[in-house]
Amino acid sequence: MGALQIADHVEKISRIGYTILENVIAQDTVAAMAEGFAPLYQANLQTIRNDPNRGPMRHYIVVPFAAPLYQSAFHGNPEIFAIVRAILGEDAYCNQYASDTPAKGSVHQDWHADTTVEFSEEGQLQPAKLICANTSFVDVTPENGPFEVSDGSHHDPQAIAKLKNGDLDFTPLYLKVGDVLVRDPRCIHRGSPNTTDIPRVVAVLGFDQEGYERGGHLTENGILSDFYDSLSEDEQFMYRKVPRITAES
Repeated sequence: MGALQIADHVEKISRIGYTILENVIAQDTVAAMAEGFAPLYQANLQTIRNDPNRGPMRHYIVVPFAAPLYQSAFHGNPEIFAIVRAILGEDAYCNQYASDTPAKGSVHQDWHADTTVEFSEEGQLQPAKLICANTSFVDVTPENGPFEVSDGSHHDPQAIAKLKNGDLDFTPLYLKVGDVLVRDPRCIHRGSPNTTDIPRVVAVLGFDQEGYERGGHLTENGILSDFYDSLSEDEQFMYRKVPRITAES
């Protein structure tokens, strides 16, 4: 990806809140991640049914930085890294790897941002400190709970109220397997109901600006020291703040 393409993606994220990188991960790579996630989902199934943390039958699950769930085609993708660094700085880092998955029985979430939306005294949106990258393990359809987003809503302090009143438009995003959604999590969005029998699994990476500490995610995940040492230098730098653990930890 050239400098002009990176600039185009960065401008789009600034303007509407997100951009989609189409078909940047091979389908067999996504399939390997999905296969690795299946037992993790099953291990959380009782909690998902009885005490979900994102609404009925919708659950946020912390995912380990370990193969096959860690894939350099996603976690070390140079296009994602270039966009993130153009927004957050060359010393941006990732400390969050998780999944937000709606299953049959899920409902519309409330409109929300994933982090605080701060404005200057003049009403200007403050620079981003956090960027997310999402990739779906299945093709997203109208039936399996697409992510719905209101373009440019991160620039409007009244966006949530306007969406509740029907005064702002929103768009469902239909990612294909292999696509990556790079987004400003301050842009107002919600999950929608999955009416199919197949959970719509989305893997999420959270990238932070150096000096901006969100706290919990640093202790939720760890990475095996030997596995970390096997990564490229660029990946090691990006994941430098993920705690190194041993096989006995």
